Amino acid sequence: MSEKLPKGWAEVDLDKILIYSKGKKPKTLSQKKADGLVPYINIKAFEQGVIDEFADVKSSKLICKTDILVVWDGARFGLTGKGMEGAAGSTLMVLTPVLIDPEFLFHFINRHYSYINSKPKGTGTPHVNPDIFWKLKFPIAPLSEQKRIIAKLDQIIPRIDLVKERLNKIPAIIKRFRQSVLTAAVAGKLTEQWRAKHSDFDSPVWIKSKYNKIIPHEEYRNEWNNIDIPEHWNCLHLKEIADLRLGKMLDGIKNTGVETKYIRNVNVRWFQFELDDLKTIKLLQEEVIKLSIKNGDVFICEGGEPGRAAVWQSGENKMTFQKALHRVRFHGNVEPYWLVYNLKLDADTDRLSRLFTGSTIKHFTGRSLADYPLLLPPLEEQEEIVRQVDKLFAIADKLESHYQKAKARVDNLSQSILAKAFRGELVITEAELVEREGRDFESAEKLLDRILEEKAKLSGNKKSTVIRRSVKDRKTQKESIRNAK
Repeated sequence: MSEKLPKGWAEVDLDKILIYSKGKKPKTLSQKKADGLVPYINIKAFEQGVIDEFADVKSSKLICKTDILVVWDGARFGLTGKGMEGAAGSTLMVLTPVLIDPEFLFHFINRHYSYINSKPKGTGTPHVNPDIFWKLKFPIAPLSEQKRIIAKLDQIIPRIDLVKERLNKIPAIIKRFRQSVLTAAVAGKLTEQWRAKHSDFDSPVWIKSKYNKIIPHEEYRNEWNNIDIPEHWNCLHLKEIADLRLGKMLDGIKNTGVETKYIRNVNVRWFQFELDDLKTIKLLQEEVIKLSIKNGDVFICEGGEPGRAAVWQSGENKMTFQKALHRVRFHGNVEPYWLVYNLKLDADTDRLSRLFTGSTIKHFTGRSLADYPLLLPPLEEQEEIVRQVDKLFAIADKLESHYQKAKARVDNLSQSILAKAFRGELVITEAELVEREGRDFESAEKLLDRILEEKAKLSGNKKSTVIRRSVKDRKTQKESIRNAK
């Protein structure tokens, strides 16, 4: 990751320009502030700025505002923070730069966050790989140039962050838009104008029901979904109008028969299927027929995210489905997507959770699914609603695509600015300024000598001469290569 450096700069492994130590859990932790206690910087305090614990000074790893903190353990390892005072938590690494501006170091690590986070160490809880982190090539600029680079970054980065903040609001807006569309669809608002032109509806009892138990409008409105619905719409429990079947328990040891592909809970997303990682299981032919998959079948997750559903539209096949999925196959007069729209709206508004069982892990059992109250407009109106929802959702999809592209451009802009900063391209270099003004300046190589001496004093390191020699050896090696070319 080394790059060509401008005149007057030097390069060294990251661990050579700082003193570092891991945070730790103190002997005393209290939720109340008291004399002799300091703020405990745990992950919550680090990420959200919320201090909810206080640690004793004697047994803590104390930090000051000029220290740079790095998340060392956990999913967001490599994330960097600054400007905090107190006691460092056990998942944080504390970096104290030696004769390097802390802000300069902060921006440098931020530039490499994606790289650091993509190279974890550990199979359980991931953490920063020290062999990678400490060997990052740190470009040392003259001190005055570091300050000018920081000043420039302080002008640019907040503007980029403001754009990011505004962009980050867009997904929530799109989500609310989709939910508003579904709310209007389920309440019959989307088809008000359409109904004005199509008044020749069937009678209210227009669909054949196994039990013929129509749920009264008032009961539906009061007990399930507090919205007024058109008078000509019916409401029936799902068991009355569809065949409901839970998939098969797929035991690779016990099952026999023909190798058969099957869809799992994870393959079913909202409104679509992801079929890149289909598994196979041996099944008897009669089981494959009984648990077949056809166009128009609705698959609903029993666990995981209970209620998540999609309509199969990829043709008949010889696949099957596992026990974690419900298959809903309508007897007729129902547009399958209409069911998915209702499920999605009820899931988003937490109404669907009324039908779940389980205290910790929630399940949408077959019995609960059978009792799901489904509104039933006439088939023609269902089809019109689906057409209009698809049209509006296509707009939302387009907006989401624009958002993703804009976000990628802004994210790349941040990295591009930081890359320019550490290539010496963001501001005029100290060497160029000196050349114009005809004065002398402290080069980064001289600064590096001072850093190594100061670090040796601070850490009691007796090997400073060895470190300095290794730096000079690398310089000599680079010069030899340059001359050979």
